[in-house]
Amino acid sequence: MRTPRAILLLFALCAAYVARAQTAPPLWITRTPKEFSCLLDADGDGDLDLVTADRASGLLRVGRRTSSVSITWESPASGGIAPLDGLTAGRVLTNARHAVVLTGMLANHAATMDLASAGSARTPRPLFPQSAGPRLAVALNTVPASSTDELFLSTDLNGGGAFFCQLFQSTGFGTFAQLDFDSGPFPFTFAAGLCVSNGAIPRVAGLLPDTDEIYLFPIGNNGASVGLQPPQSVPLSDSSQFIFRGFAPTTLLGQFLVFTPGEQTAYSIPLEPNHTYGVVFGSATPIGLPVRPWSIQPGPGTRQFTLITANGAASVFDFDGTTLTLHSTIALPAGVSGGFTAALADSSAGQLFMLIDSDGDRSPDTSCRYTFNGHAFVAAEPAVAMPALSDRAGRPNTLAFVGEPLVNTNAARIAAYTAADWSVSASGVTPSATIQAAVDRGAALGLGAPAATVINGVPADTTHLLLDQLASDIAVQPLFTAAGESVSVPRMEPEGGLFDSAVQVTITAPASVTRILYRLNADDPWAQSAGRTQTFWLYADTTVQCFGWNSANNRTTPIISGDFTFSRPPEEQDSDGDGVPDFVELAAGLDPAGGQDDDGDGLLDLDEILGGTRPDLADSDGDGATDREERAAGTDPNNASSVPSESQILSGTQSASERHAVFDLFLSPRPYDGVIAAYTVAATNVLCRITALDGSLLASSVTRETYYPYVPMPNLVFRNLPIPFDGLFAGFTTPAHFNVYTLSDDPRIGRELVKLITAPAQPPVSVAYAWSGGDPAAEVAAWSHAAQTAYAAAARPEQGESATVVDTLTAALFETFVARELSRRGRLTANAVSLFPARTEPESLPHPSAAELMLIQTAGDRDYPAYNLVDTLSWLRAACTNTAHADVTALRALAHSIYGVASLQMNDAPGQYPLPFDAIRTVVQAGVVTGAYTNHIGAAELTLAKQGADRLLGLIPARPRLTLDLPAGAPQPPDYAVLTDPVSGLSYSLVTAGGTAFPLVFAFAVPSNSTLHVEGFLNGADTRRGADFEVEVIALSATALPAPTPVDQDANLLPDAYEHLVFGVTGTPLGHDWDNDGYSDLQEYLEGSDPTDATATPAVAAVALEPPEAHIALDGSDVRVFWLWPARYHNRFDFILESTPALGALPFAASTPSVNAADDLLDMRLPMSSEGPQRFYRIRVRLR
Repeated sequence: MRTPRAILLLFALCAAYVARAQTAPPLWITRTPKEFSCLLDADGDGDLDLVTADRASGLLRVGRRTSSVSITWESPASGGIAPLDGLTAGRVLTNARHAVVLTGMLANHAATMDLASAGSARTPRPLFPQSAGPRLAVALNTVPASSTDELFLSTDLNGGGAFFCQLFQSTGFGTFAQLDFDSGPFPFTFAAGLCVSNGAIPRVAGLLPDTDEIYLFPIGNNGASVGLQPPQSVPLSDSSQFIFRGFAPTTLLGQFLVFTPGEQTAYSIPLEPNHTYGVVFGSATPIGLPVRPWSIQPGPGTRQFTLITANGAASVFDFDGTTLTLHSTIALPAGVSGGFTAALADSSAGQLFMLIDSDGDRSPDTSCRYTFNGHAFVAAEPAVAMPALSDRAGRPNTLAFVGEPLVNTNAARIAAYTAADWSVSASGVTPSATIQAAVDRGAALGLGAPAATVINGVPADTTHLLLDQLASDIAVQPLFTAAGESVSVPRMEPEGGLFDSAVQVTITAPASVTRILYRLNADDPWAQSAGRTQTFWLYADTTVQCFGWNSANNRTTPIISGDFTFSRPPEEQDSDGDGVPDFVELAAGLDPAGGQDDDGDGLLDLDEILGGTRPDLADSDGDGATDREERAAGTDPNNASSVPSESQILSGTQSASERHAVFDLFLSPRPYDGVIAAYTVAATNVLCRITALDGSLLASSVTRETYYPYVPMPNLVFRNLPIPFDGLFAGFTTPAHFNVYTLSDDPRIGRELVKLITAPAQPPVSVAYAWSGGDPAAEVAAWSHAAQTAYAAAARPEQGESATVVDTLTAALFETFVARELSRRGRLTANAVSLFPARTEPESLPHPSAAELMLIQTAGDRDYPAYNLVDTLSWLRAACTNTAHADVTALRALAHSIYGVASLQMNDAPGQYPLPFDAIRTVVQAGVVTGAYTNHIGAAELTLAKQGADRLLGLIPARPRLTLDLPAGAPQPPDYAVLTDPVSGLSYSLVTAGGTAFPLVFAFAVPSNSTLHVEGFLNGADTRRGADFEVEVIALSATALPAPTPVDQDANLLPDAYEHLVFGVTGTPLGHDWDNDGYSDLQEYLEGSDPTDATATPAVAAVALEPPEAHIALDGSDVRVFWLWPARYHNRFDFILESTPALGALPFAASTPSVNAADDLLDMRLPMSSEGPQRFYRIRVRLR
């Protein structure tokens, strides 16, 4: 329970007995979990009418007393607020009759309704409190009876422990002035007005379950603040209520009976005189109830109450403050079954009005008046049927907007009016508008002559009215009822959902408001935006609440909420895969999905955080040198006076030591010694290099006697090589000629060796940190410290290998493979490339970039075979080493022969022998040798070796491809495109060529009930996203894609308003059958039958209205797209064909061919000449 806090209230000290008084106590409101109800004089005729308000829908039903014994129920009217949190009634609009006041925390305003006559428009009149979330309302009069009642409002959605109460009074019919505004009381869950004695000024009592206390306080309109009466402790829950009467003859000031629905113990609390406060609470005495109550209401007698149980039984009890005595049980009227839901007591006439539920939904559908016959309360007349909540009245045909509707995308509806049956034109906008309205006199007579109807009180900021247009095809007949000023709500994108990584939320206000108030925690105060748009990031489970506010007229919008949940804790969310959690990047001002180097200085964001530089600024200290340049040069990137020299910068940029993802390579060059026709080792102090694909030097080393397992000495040690290499490969080269260990008198017989190097996988570094939900700055500091500790202790990967003749042959084959694939893709005109740009090469020999190499891993725009480059290199090396086929064996032998000849002959005949790598290239590419090699290698040997090279190049395995049809649910989070195959049960993560999640939201805006046809490359398991396999998408099409429209946001082809009206909810899937009668809800909607009644079936055969499966075929010179749809309903839907030439890169555009129909078959044809070399299609289905 929360600790009680000091309370300041808008009190005026008053004793229990004062002269100023109202003629009657405040009206008593009956509250059940389903409804509010009360007796009131709605039309000022002296008879009490019945009003019941459905809490879920906000619909009011009025039972008009047409005589002392007769009740006529009127069609439900909207109160303009749903759901309802509070209702009160009193003379708040005029002293001549009662009106009702409704409140809703999420509706974020109160509404008054004048129920004077059945023919009145009953447009709710809004009242916007100063604080958010009005919950409870009490109407009571503390001034002479000639004035209207004051309206007390308690709000409960302000956050930060601040709750407010406000006092209003009418200053004119439908306009209110705020008399007072103050903090406190605590958030009462139940409150009512009461008079402690005849003629006394009424007070407000409230229940506070947070502290298990009941409070009582007076209300004043002079702003005086005094201490309220000391509260009384009593066991409470959020559903607890009380009734108040003078039950005990000896307790003149009255007693509370506090009860909780479903609990069999109530508590009696008397009021006692007190000189300081006028009255105080007496002790709380437990009272055992004979049954568990659903509702307890005072009356019908002064010392009686009526108890209704959860199963609908009702009894009247006598109560003297301590003892309960059964007075009589109440039986259902003749011919009526079910149970009672509420009792409304007219004590002045000694009668009860009972509300009855006859169909078991706990909502009343029947009423009956009961009187006392001397022994029991019995039905005085036959039961009267109440109108169903679905029988709504007063649908508006005139709407007021800020912004032009149907033109301005941000137009906001701010009012709805029922002017007449049909409106044809309007003159003027504010403060009143004259509508030319024609009354519909029925099918036989048609429309009457248009007559002028004046709408008053049009909001001052209205700019446009939208009317029924008899002369055009626009009709304004909304499903909602006239609800007065009902401001359009802000738009939250996304609206909530489950996410795998940090998500950016944008709230946009409608045109009718000027600011957004929002909060990310129910206990936080509301934060205010600077304008009509607010954007922020979320990475932890959060409920976002927001509403709009217009500072000019104090109008507020309803409060909307969005629940955001995350499948991974904040420390595991890494949208761009750079090793830095999203929440850390956000704290540093970075885009969590912006890549690994946000400031573009060449240092990864993780590197910068580990090294203490700013990841959002390329030059942290502003000295003109980037952080990467300073890190490589050895100067301090956080000290402006520590500036690297130009020579330091030039030399430093060749180093990769600033990378956290690095490895050490131990490599032994294994030259071929022609003297002994076998491998040997290099001498010491042979300088070798590793260069990137762009020719930049990554590392250099000289051979030394350094031990590393299985790597012969002397060997090379290359430190801090990056993981991965740019373009996946780096080139190792020895000098053209170098010393070796040999029996020859001349040790300089080593000939150039080359090798393509690949980096090992980066081992994961476990950062010992768990998000604790504390202050974000503290969480970032904690993670950064843990990351620095973990990375400092992380073992650096090591790799040991040799460079042999086979590696040189493999490099030549791989270069030829690259040239073939780039030529195939139109990126190369030559038949050869060099992947060793640091060598001296002919100028005509192109050096493909890393980006060009990566193209080979994709299918390209003509659906070429795709290859995993690292796997291809490994396959070629293994094939060159192990394949026993005669021609491959000849190729391998020829490569060694070339090295043997070069080793023996080049020193004696300089310039006559090309370097062995160049000679092997010409063999692989053309099957010839040049220079003096022709003296040693015969034509047959070359022919067989060329066959071997061609064999290997022709057998390189392409990446495995597969085809899947996967159902897609709601749009996927940005880093979580994971779908499950319903046949195998396996899950697949869809990724782009770069490894990021495939952008389903952006490529297709995929709604629920869609099926995706996916073609892609099958990779291994995706442990990061929890999928069985990763699929790199080649082609993706939506074979079944319902189109959401402004009235069908859940994409099941049923208007959302229809679903709310009939089912009370939205979100059922396409094909759903609510009443299980074999007909889908959609077909019943189309046929006009009741989808909730299994006995009300259409007169036609049931058909499947499931997502259509689209087929694509080439038919002559046309592309034909065809699908099946029941012919009976062709004209009820629009079928829209959309296509794009580049999925994810270019937007979909609608094509406009006509739809051809033959029975259930529909198709569209497009000329093949207009569709280009490739095309992605989707068909969207929309209800007309």
